[in-house]
Amino acid sequence: MFSMDIRERYSIMDWGKAKTYLIIAFTITNIILMFSIFSDRTDENSYFTKESYESLEQFLLQKNLNLHTELPKETPKMGTLKVEYQSFDLRDLESRFLEYKSNIEILGDKTLTLKAKRKLALFDTDHAKSDTKLFIDTYDLGKDFDLKYASFEGENLVVVYNSVYKNRFLEDSYMKFTYFPDESFEFEMLKMNPVEESKNKKIVMTSIEAVMRASNMMEENETITEVVLGYNYAQYESLSIAKTKTATAFPCWRIKTKENQYYYIEALEF
Repeated sequence: MFSMDIRERYSIMDWGKAKTYLIIAFTITNIILMFSIFSDRTDENSYFTKESYESLEQFLLQKNLNLHTELPKETPKMGTLKVEYQSFDLRDLESRFLEYKSNIEILGDKTLTLKAKRKLALFDTDHAKSDTKLFIDTYDLGKDFDLKYASFEGENLVVVYNSVYKNRFLEDSYMKFTYFPDESFEFEMLKMNPVEESKNKKIVMTSIEAVMRASNMMEENETITEVVLGYNYAQYESLSIAKTKTATAFPCWRIKTKENQYYYIEALEF
């Protein structure tokens, strides 16, 4: 009986060692795969060879991740972007949103919120997108916004737009529309205006490298559906919006999955 206990104990120990060795081997394999893609940084075009894509696919396959979008091949020189928060004037808003003027609230001088009733012809994403465009045009909210997503979140329909600067998204400058099944409606807006680009610019990392870095944060079986380059502020700054007039936005890659999860990867290495 005593000898059986010893054998079982050694069996457990051997399995524990085996798992450790497997983890180490998997890590080393990932490092080798990444090195095979990024070992030569002198030629940006070398990142997008057939071999690079095959290495990336192999890397993602090991993590049970799928890539269902074309990766951008651009590697421009970019720097930080100084932005200034747009302040809202309540009187101006009340004259502009006449039918909603009693429903307007301004938070911290910078975030506009509006809660009211607004009915969609059909409660689906297409009608929600059409209605948001009508709302933006009717109340002259600007042309420098791009659709980020339109989808159901639980029973509610949510449509989000980001500001755009030189065809790049400004992640934390947004308009958010929420439609509820009972015809309730909420609108929220925070606007950042670009002030000045940094003169110190560097070539951004490639989309391939960004995807590989983001994959370490993803759950198994996620599907990547969008990879775009832009600017992000929130992940770098801890200051309260209400307490600051300006901020610094940093170049980043935004990676979206089929499940509407977003991952942000710094595009510059300082």
